[in-house]
Amino acid sequence: MKEDFDPVVSPPGRKIVIVRCGASWTLALLLFLGTKNPHIPPSSPSLCGLLVDARSSSIAQYKTCPKYIHQNGYSRCKFSVLRTVVDFLKMRYQEKDTEHYTFEEMTEKAGLLHLNAEVKEWLVKEALPHNLKVEVTEGMYYLFKPPLPITGRHSLLRLLRQKYKKGLGGVMLSDVQECVGPRWKKIMRQVEREVLQVVRKADRKLIIFHKDKSLSLSVSEELVRVWRGLSFSDSNKTDEDIETYLLQEGLF
Repeated sequence: MKEDFDPVVSPPGRKIVIVRCGASWTLALLLFLGTKNPHIPPSSPSLCGLLVDARSSSIAQYKTCPKYIHQNGYSRCKFSVLRTVVDFLKMRYQEKDTEHYTFEEMTEKAGLLHLNAEVKEWLVKEALPHNLKVEVTEGMYYLFKPPLPITGRHSLLRLLRQKYKKGLGGVMLSDVQECVGPRWKKIMRQVEREVLQVVRKADRKLIIFHKDKSLSLSVSEELVRVWRGLSFSDSNKTDEDIETYLLQEGLF
């Protein structure tokens, strides 16, 4: 990944640069040529920058000078590190990798080579244990926690059948996508004839249900057309009224 640093106008002896950190831009005050800033002490742990591998991470890298980031920018950087870790675990799960990782292995493979002590402590004690997409096992091993226990076509159909038998409805397509990644289109084509797909009116999300073929009925297109053309002016009609109406129309 190419480092992004755009100089702007600054006082003599100081240089303001824009450091790209994840999806956000953060102002970093770089002190050099022996100039010191009394307002930002170099020893302040809460303002220490994040040093990571810019070639394999979404966090920018800057090694030549100390980096001091204001509190809001630093907070955004922390969450960008968390997002990088979660995305790494999700990608490995989608590739059917069931290996559990220690914190050191996980951050190294994710390209986060040099995290400061405060960020590490925040990840280990707060961010990762409370993240709904991360599971921490005994021995402090980390793995992705999918919204559904599926890895492919067979596990999806099995889950839908179980939900159907228990009367629990279906699953959202977005959850399937998060579990299987880019393979979701291929999987949906494979199960197309074995599931029902319904768009929820409230939020336009697609819900997938098990298709019980034993309930399928063969109905003529003419009957369907006539039935859809029927209308009742009074919504308080009883079953007897509806039966009488159908008899009059020759449909009963």
